[in-house]
Parts: sequence; C-alpha cells; structure tokens
Amino acid sequence: MELQEHQDEKAELQKICEEQEQPLQETGLHLSQSKLKMEDIKEVNQALKGSASASVPVSLRFGPSPPPASSASHFGQCLRQV
Repeated sequence: MELQEHQDEKAELQKICEEQEQPLQETGLHLSQSKLKMEDIKEVNQALKGSASASVPVSLRFGPSPPPASSASHFGQCLRQV
C-alpha cells in the first residue's frame, strides 16, 4: 500500500511541475523579447545622441568661447570714434 501512495504522490507532483513549466517558459520568452527590445532602444538612443550632438554647434556643447583679445581693443577703438 505504501508504494502505491508514493506513486500517486509522484504522479501528482509531476502534474504540478508540468503545469508550472509552461508559464515559466512563457515568462522566459517574454523576458528574452523584452531584453532584445531594450537593446534596440539603447542602440537607437545612442544613435540619436550621436546625431544630436553632431548637429549642435561646438559653442553650445562646450560653452561660449571667450572673445579674442584683439576684439576688446577693437571694440574700445570703435567707442572712441563715436
């Protein structure tokens, strides 16, 4: 009798495992697909960042550059003439 009880319990546990295996496989598939989508999004984001920074003038990317020293003296000369 004890052997039969163990066989029944084994069959019941196998059924539970089989029922849980399919949802786990589906979850794994969804995770894999999500990971691939995230990698695609990261690549597109990097490409957009690269193209955006290439189209932004250097002065805006790195801050305004100071005027050359000769500009200040030229500006002063223009004021004196007025």
